[in-house]
Amino acid sequence: MKKNKILLLVLLAFLLFLLYKNFILDKNSSEILVKQSLESFYDEDEGKVYTDISEKFDFKVDVWKLESPDMNKQIDAISFDVLIRNKTGKDIKGLECEIVLDDIAKKIFRTGISRYNIYEAVDLMAVAPDDVAGFGFSTALESENVLDNQDLSKDELFDRIRHVTLKLDWDNGSEIVELVLDKLE
Repeated sequence: MKKNKILLLVLLAFLLFLLYKNFILDKNSSEILVKQSLESFYDEDEGKVYTDISEKFDFKVDVWKLESPDMNKQIDAISFDVLIRNKTGKDIKGLECEIVLDDIAKKIFRTGISRYNIYEAVDLMAVAPDDVAGFGFSTALESENVLDNQDLSKDELFDRIRHVTLKLDWDNGSEIVELVLDKLE
């Protein structure tokens, strides 16, 4: 009889420990991870953050750079990545994003494309406040000879494509956001 009571107490203590671990410790760990993720999103050392241009979303331009992937620097490319965070506290389902650049991009991008909208729709759920949707593109630039024959200098061309429009559509709404990016170096 005494063994049964001891066994029952040990089993009860074990169950209480499992409940504590699964509901208290894991919840605290999850809150810490969300906090760290949000701190990373708003860390301007890792990209430019826009918090005051939309009531529903915050934006982080994670990558906006001119690069030379070719070792001989024969081909230059521009990369752009934006992260979008839902700040409404409500679910946003079916978020689609179209990235639109100034039409001058058609003249300086080898693809001749100034609109990018080939992305799958994304759900940003309120229960996961650290979730973000990422959209972007990378494209090669025309050769120096082609750029030199434009009406604008290379710096003026790059300055014109710093103005990026994001056309956002989701199940219950839409929004157009204008970003002015840092100067390409």
